[in-house]
Amino acid sequence: MRVDYRQVMKEIESMTTMDGFVSTCLDIRDGMMFYDRELLLTSYSSTLELLLVSTLFWAGLESSDEAEEAEARMGEALSGLRKELSESLLPLDVQALGERYLNGPGWALEQRFPMYIELFQVYRSGAYDPNDDVDRLLITVQKQFLQGLWEEGLHTLAQVGSQVMRGAHLRPIWFRIGHARLQLYLAGIQTMANNFSVAPYFSFPFEDAATERQKRSTVGGSVVVDLGAFRNDRSDKGSFTDRRIVIEPDQLDRWLDQLVDPAVTVEKVADGLSPYRDKVAPILGEAARSSADGEAADSTVGARALQILALWGSREGAEAALNVLAEADPWDSVFEEGLRCLRSLGHKAVPSIRRYLRGQRQDGPLMAVLADTLSKGRPSKRVAGLLREIFDSTHWGHGREVAAMALTRMGTGEDIQNIRHAMEKAPRDASPYMQSLQETLANMEGRVDGSGDYS
Repeated sequence: MRVDYRQVMKEIESMTTMDGFVSTCLDIRDGMMFYDRELLLTSYSSTLELLLVSTLFWAGLESSDEAEEAEARMGEALSGLRKELSESLLPLDVQALGERYLNGPGWALEQRFPMYIELFQVYRSGAYDPNDDVDRLLITVQKQFLQGLWEEGLHTLAQVGSQVMRGAHLRPIWFRIGHARLQLYLAGIQTMANNFSVAPYFSFPFEDAATERQKRSTVGGSVVVDLGAFRNDRSDKGSFTDRRIVIEPDQLDRWLDQLVDPAVTVEKVADGLSPYRDKVAPILGEAARSSADGEAADSTVGARALQILALWGSREGAEAALNVLAEADPWDSVFEEGLRCLRSLGHKAVPSIRRYLRGQRQDGPLMAVLADTLSKGRPSKRVAGLLREIFDSTHWGHGREVAAMALTRMGTGEDIQNIRHAMEKAPRDASPYMQSLQETLANMEGRVDGSGDYS
C-alpha cells in the first residue's frame, strides 16, 4: 500500500501549532473515562511520535531528497511547537499543560527525533547487518555513550533500530541496565515497533528497504491517511506509549528477569542461564559495570551478576569485576563483590588483570587492593607471577608494602629474600609499615617452600 505521506506531514504541522496542541489535547481528554494530565500528554506525544516516524519511513522509501525534506519539516514543526508553548501568552491552565509537555513527553520526543533520523537513514541505505547480535551492539552503544561518543553511539544504535524494524528482539533487561540515554532511545524504538505492528497501513515486521520500496511501487495510486480512523484503530487494538513498553519475553528473558529478584537464589539463576552462557555472559558483565557507575542497574543487580560470572569461572567475570573496582565507590556493596569475584576466579583472572594494569598508574591504590585480594585466594604460580610484577612496579609508601605482604602469602622463599633485599635498600622513612612487614617476613621464613610448587 502506498501512502500519501505529505498529507500526514500536514496533520503533524497542524497538531504542532498552538491551536492544534490545545484542540488535540481536548479531543483526547473528551475520550478519557478518568482525566489524568500525564496520560493525556503521553497520548498526545505518542500519537505525534508515531506520525513522525511513519512519515520518515514512508518518505524514505520515496527518495533521499524527499526524506531530507520530511526530516527538515518535522524538525521545524517540533521546534515551532516549543517556541509557541514557551513564548506565547496563554491562560494559566494551558500554560501549565504546555510547560509539563515541554519538560516531559515533549522533551523526550525532541531527544529521540535525531535518533529516528539516523535510524531511517541507516535502514534505507542498508548500512546494517540483519544477522548481527543486538546485545553485542547495545554493549558497544553503552561504551560509546559513556565515552561521550554520541554520534558514533547513535549510528550503532540506528543499526539496532533497523534490525528491530526487521523483527529483531530487544531484551527487557536493557531497560534495567542501560545508560539513561540508551533507555530513552530504546523506549522509542520498541514503542515504534509495537505501534507499527498494530497500526493500519503497515505490514510489520518490514523487509529490507529495497523490498519495501518495490512492494509500494507495484500498487497504483496513494492512500490518504484518515487521522481519525488512524486513532480509532489504535484505540481498538490497544495503543503503545513509552509508559507502556510491551516486549514478549523469551526463555532467556525470563531467567534474566530473575536476576533482579532477590527472592530467587543466585545459584538457581546461574543454573537457568547456563544453557545461554556464551550469549549472556557479556550482558551480565554490562549489568555489573552499569551498577558501578550508577547509570542504571542498582548494586544488588550488579553484585548478583558478578556472583554468577564467578560461579561460571567466566573470563567476562574478571573484566566486569575490574570495571566495577575502577568505577564504584569503595564503600558500595558491589565494590566488595568485585573483589570477591577476582579472589574466586584466582589464576583465571590473571590475564585480564595484567591487561588492565598496563593502562594504570603504577602507584595507583587499585594496584595494592588487587595484590591483597589475589593473595587471599587459592595458591597459583600465575597469581604469584602477577604479584611479583606488581611488587616490582610499585614504590615504598605507595602500595609496595601491600604488594610485599601479598607476595609473602603466595610467593616462594626466593621471593621473601628478594623482598628483604629491597627493604634493605629502601629509605629509613619509606613506609610506616616496614616494621610490620619485617615481622611478617620473619614469621614466614622457614614456612615457605622455595620450590614454588603450587597446585
